[in-house]
Amino acid sequence: MKKIIFAMLAISSMMFADKINGYNELHDALFLGNDKKAISLITNKNFINSKTKAGLTPLHMAIKLRKIDIATKMVESGADINAKDNRGLTPLHYAIAQNQTSFAKYLIGKKADMDIQNSEGITPLHQAAYSGDKSLVQYMIDRDADTEIENKQGLTACQLAFVKKNIGVVNIIASKDRDSCKIKAKR
Repeated sequence: MKKIIFAMLAISSMMFADKINGYNELHDALFLGNDKKAISLITNKNFINSKTKAGLTPLHMAIKLRKIDIATKMVESGADINAKDNRGLTPLHYAIAQNQTSFAKYLIGKKADMDIQNSEGITPLHQAAYSGDKSLVQYMIDRDADTEIENKQGLTACQLAFVKKNIGVVNIIASKDRDSCKIKAKR
C-alpha cells in the first residue's frame, strides 16, 4: 500500500512540475530518456516547437541532452532551427556549447542563422571562436558568417578568440577580415 501511495505521489508531483515548467509529453520523454516515445511524438505539430517556461523547444532539449539522432529527426520533421530560448540561445548555440561540431554544421547546412545574437549579443560565430573550434569557425567563415558583429561588450568573434588566446581561430578570421580583429582603443 505504501508503494502505491508513493507512486501516486511521485506521478502527481511530476505532473505538477510539468505544469510549472511548461513541459509537454515530448519534453518529458526526452528528459526521462524515453527515446522511443520521443521519436513517436516528433511528428505531433503541437509538440515539436512548443516551449517550456525557460523557452526551450524539444530541439534545444535534445541537443542539450546530446540526443543528436533524435534532434536530427526533429529538424527533418520541421522543428524551428532558429527558435530562441529565454536567453536568446538557438539550437545552433546549444550545439556549439555541447561541442557537437558535426551537428552544428548540419544545422548550418539546413540554413540555421549564423548571425543571430543571444541576449548578450553573442552569435554562434562568437561562441565557436571563443571555444577555439577552428574547424567550425572555418566552416562558418566559408559560408559567409558575419565577422564584424559585436557582442554587448563591443567585441567581435575574432577579438573574443584573441582574448581567449585561440590564435588559430584569430588567423582564420583575419584571413577573411583583418578589420574585425583590430582592438579598438577606448575613448
